[in-house]
Formats: sequence, C-alpha cells, structure tokens
Amino acid sequence: MQPDIESRSLLITSGTWLDDVLVPWWRKHIVDPHGGYFEALAGDGTVNVDARRTTLNQARLTYVFSHAAIRTGDALSLRAAAHGFDFLKRRCRDAATGGWFRAVDVAGGIVDPVHDAYDHAFVLFALAWYGRATGDASCRSLAGQTWAFMLAHLADPVHGGFVEEVGIGPQPRPRFRRQNPHMHLLEACLAWHATDPDGPWLERSAAIVDLFQRKFRDAANGTLIEYFADDWTPAPGADGLLREPGHHFEWTWLLLQYQRHGSGPELTSLADALWQFGLAHGVDRDMAPRDLAFDGVDASGTLIADTKLLWPQTELIKACTARVESVGDASACALGWSTYAQMHKHYFDAAGVRWVNQLTRDGRTCQPVAPARILYHVFLAVTELDRVMGATAPPGPSFAASPGIGQDGAANALGHHRLSTGELP
Repeated sequence: MQPDIESRSLLITSGTWLDDVLVPWWRKHIVDPHGGYFEALAGDGTVNVDARRTTLNQARLTYVFSHAAIRTGDALSLRAAAHGFDFLKRRCRDAATGGWFRAVDVAGGIVDPVHDAYDHAFVLFALAWYGRATGDASCRSLAGQTWAFMLAHLADPVHGGFVEEVGIGPQPRPRFRRQNPHMHLLEACLAWHATDPDGPWLERSAAIVDLFQRKFRDAANGTLIEYFADDWTPAPGADGLLREPGHHFEWTWLLLQYQRHGSGPELTSLADALWQFGLAHGVDRDMAPRDLAFDGVDASGTLIADTKLLWPQTELIKACTARVESVGDASACALGWSTYAQMHKHYFDAAGVRWVNQLTRDGRTCQPVAPARILYHVFLAVTELDRVMGATAPPGPSFAASPGIGQDGAANALGHHRLSTGELP
C-alpha cells in the first residue's frame, strides 16, 4: 500500500514540521503570561480567553514543551515547560492532601475541587518528562506524594485499580468505571521508569498490565472493554459493548513499549489481538478520507460512531510505529505514513499549525475548536513517527496540507453516542 500524499506548498519532513513549525507556533500562542496555558484556540486561531485552567491541560502541555526541549535543546521550549510546571505546582496542587484539583482559575482559585484519577496520571507523566528535561529533584518528590495520595484516596482495595475520582463535599458519582485512567497511568509509569530506572515504576506498570489482562480485556475476542461496574464487570447495555479503535491502538503501543523492558509475560499476542481488531473494524478503508480511524465500534466490530476525532488518528500512527519497531511490519509502516498524510490534509490548516477536532466520515468538519490538550497526542505521535520511521519517509512531501481545514458540515454519526461529543481521550 502506497501512502496517499499530494503535492502542496508545505513540503517538509515530520521532524522539521514538529520542531520548527508546530511547537514554536503553539508555544507563542498558548502560553498565558498571567499563568499557565490557555485551554483552547478558536477555529480562526484566536485564543479562547477563559480564566479556567484544567490540571489536565496544564500537565499535558508541560509534557509537550519538556519533551520538545529534550528533542531540540531549545531554551524557549524549556522556558515554556517551566512556566507550566510552576503553575501546576503553585496553583493546581492541593497542598493539604498531596493531590491535584481538577480545575482552578488563573489566580489559583479552586474552580473544581474534584481529584480525578485521569488527571493525576497526566500530572505524573508531566513530572517525569519535566524532571528528565531539567533534572529538577522536586519532580521525584511530587511524584511520590502524588502516588501516595492515589493509594490513600483513589485506590480500590476490594476490586483493584483506582476509582474515577474523589471530591470535597457532595459530588455526583460517575456512572461507570473506565479503563482509560489506568491506560494513561501505565504511560506515566513507563515514562517515570525511563526517568528513574531504579525507582518502583516498572513494578507499578506491571500491576496495571495485570489489571488489563484480568479485567479490561474481553477474553472472548481479545478486545478492549471501556466501561465497567464497580466490580470491573462490563457495564450493562451499549456502554459495555463499546470498543474504541483509538484506545485499541493506544494499548497496542503501550503493551509493546512495556514488552521492550523484557519484564513479565509475553504480551505480543495480546497487543496483536488489539491491533488486528482495530485494523479490521476501526479504520476506514472504503470511503475517503481513507486510512483514518473511526470513533467507535461495538464488540462484534459493527460501526456505531462513524465520525473521526483527531486523537484516534495519532494513536493509529503510534501503533504503526510500535508494529514496525517490534515486528518489522512493513504494511504498518505504509499505513502510518498514509494516516499521517491524511491527518495533515483533512484536519490541519495550510500552515500546518491549527486543526479541527472531529470530522464526519466523508471529511466535513463537525468540531472546529481545537482543544489545546490534543497537542499532547499530535506531538507524541509525530515524535514516535520520526524516531522509529523517519528513515522510511516516502519520497517527496511528508504530508499534504489542504488550503483550509476540512469542510463545513454537520456531524453524520451513526446514532448519538457519547463519542460524538468529543469526550476526553
């Protein structure tokens, strides 16, 4: 399969685009001098000015600029990372418990006091990368305190894993438990293992992989269950049958990353089952834009959400790089470059710096606002593409940027599933 790449004016390699175009542009526009990072940009590139600051977005962008500084040695990226780290540490942290608030305002006032497991995973991830970029010893201390908070307040001693959240005062209880926070906690633990190889992080990773094998994985077909009751039995009805292709690809990448450390059981077959299901049922091969991942299928592979958020495309690219790195999969290499080209052509603007968040199946825009937190997905995917497959880039342009971003249009999803709302990936 040959990558679908058209000639456009922006003909640069993936690494050059990342380091010289994307990161500098976002660094210039998303850093708020009054504190932290803005949460989103409008479709025309203007900032959505809002005093609200989510810990999730602050942590993700601290990661992006930390990793960017490691890639290039750029002092401006390191300064942007330090800006985010400072805001996280001074404004988002609950000093009384060692946990992290879901949201604050730019002055540090508490907007949402909930302590969310998903957010804590990304705080750990950001601390690992900022610590690696700077050598700041406080990162290890903060990570230890964060893990201690999670064990004391979020861990489930009966059924295992972590609960979704804990709050201050009466809070509405989440309907279901999810695998998603644990997936990102595994990502954070692996990042910390790379930063602190003598620490306890690989053992913690192993516990999450074990939970995946025992609870998150559908033993009947090797697919990934998303929503659960308190005891980790699949949620009733459609929620328990949902299968997100993007998360199948994300777990493929993570399991093969974990396997590279040579610890624990052989995970290649489990990762392969996720990959094969996602490839067979979760990637559009019939309708242009092709080689893009759908938002949702059910346990049998039947398409239930034919929209295409941006973040699953980045996870498909990462899974392709993992397949190339682990088993030398040539078809995954071609698919990775094709998805990368289609991502630029259909989601990004002509300058290659702004994107739309979601498309209909036939490529029309149905979510024009670009949440800043998605930069984490784009940056990490292209970093992996450049690291693993940079030498295999096809001749000519590395991506195709369209004159505009997608086309205006209403969503054309199959049904009204929660994924159509752009729920946090």
